[in-house]
Amino acid sequence: MQCLKKHVSFLRYLVESVAKLIIKDRGIDQFVIKYAMDVNNAIDDLQDSEGEALQQIKVMSTANSSIISAIEYIDSNLDKRLTLDQVSSKVYLSDYYFSKLFKRETGLSFSVYLNARKIQKAMILLKESDKSINDISDSLGFTRLSYFSQTFKKYTGYAPTKYRTEGSK
Repeated sequence: MQCLKKHVSFLRYLVESVAKLIIKDRGIDQFVIKYAMDVNNAIDDLQDSEGEALQQIKVMSTANSSIISAIEYIDSNLDKRLTLDQVSSKVYLSDYYFSKLFKRETGLSFSVYLNARKIQKAMILLKESDKSINDISDSLGFTRLSYFSQTFKKYTGYAPTKYRTEGSK
């Protein structure tokens, strides 16, 4: 029962945090809600081997407050080039301990989670905006378009251009 209460409390906090971000940003988040695309359906359409990390994000949960804080920080800073050192310092943990704890709690390494969240946001932007792929890459903190394209294909099985025109119709 105690565990259930923690999960309910976490979900409430998560919903409230998302609502605050939507109200605060009024950028792409408002656009995404206005023209909603269910990214979970798009993820479900990916082949299992290609979308494994994206699939795992859908069902991920943790009660660890440090990891919850780290995830919130990551999710609100997807436009930046985040490092393990930066995020671990935000939650007052050593790089090594944070890395091990993150993997234990989420089942994903820090870098896989970070890239999966960026690719998840890119999926929405590619389908719901007319921004260029280069602009999307830049807006998600990728330094090179080639790395963005390579990472996108690794996680989704599609090149960004092909995903925009054909993926998850």
